[in-house]
Amino acid sequence: MAYYSVPSAEKYIELTEPCQQNERRYRNLIRSFPAAVAVVQDGICVFANPAANRLYAVPPGKSLVGLTWTDTVDDPDFKAVIDRRLACAAGGRASPPVVFQARRPDGTSMDVESVSYPFEFDGRPAVMIVQHDITKRKRTEVDLEAQRNLLETIFEDAPFILMLVDGDLRVHRINRAGVSFCGRTKAELAGLLCGEVIRCINSLQSPGCGEKAVCGDCRVRSQVAHTLKTGESISKTQGKIVVVRESQQSMVDMLISTTRVAVADRNLVLVSMVDITERVRSEEA
Repeated sequence: MAYYSVPSAEKYIELTEPCQQNERRYRNLIRSFPAAVAVVQDGICVFANPAANRLYAVPPGKSLVGLTWTDTVDDPDFKAVIDRRLACAAGGRASPPVVFQARRPDGTSMDVESVSYPFEFDGRPAVMIVQHDITKRKRTEVDLEAQRNLLETIFEDAPFILMLVDGDLRVHRINRAGVSFCGRTKAELAGLLCGEVIRCINSLQSPGCGEKAVCGDCRVRSQVAHTLKTGESISKTQGKIVVVRESQQSMVDMLISTTRVAVADRNLVLVSMVDITERVRSEEA
């Protein structure tokens, strides 16, 4: 028969003290962690650091501990949010970051980004949840999206030609008024040179747009080059362009403006062209 010695109380303390010290250090680290950290076990919050209590606006002297964690979810996709946490606990793997609407005990809501990690608390399986309040970020994103939509509406609905061109005068975007003037679809116009888009007569003859000596006098070309190089906007300079529309040549008078804009870390030029042909003809009459 084998006999095993039982350690004395002093020896037990000696053996377990390092583990207890490490646990205390870990708990202190979590308590001082700037992000909200909560531990959920059997659906109940069993630990919450001060940042978590602040995030959920818990009154001084109170804590999230004891709260049923599902009560903190105020999201249309409630089931999916809960299922992700349960899957984390069951599968032993961290869940990817998820954004959802959380509810504070006082009934107010906020947008949070949340990550769940499998965890052991007091010797039993649990889930550690780390959350950040992203309400301001979400509002900023919504505001930016609204601004983008507004700018898109202004660009598309402007009653004159608007084009985004690069330094080679290749058209990246054109609005509805430009499409109407040119008589072709956006898909047909994308990637063409500016002269080809508006059907400047010089672009339709060999050697093509920008290749003739006369192209050096092109008002659009010179303005785009100047604006792109210097960043200086040029407003409403008048120019005459011979264009071909429905197989007929015609002289059009345009007010041309250029502004440099950054698009996807690249400088392009916004070109506006206002057709003032009728006004000029009436003034000359």
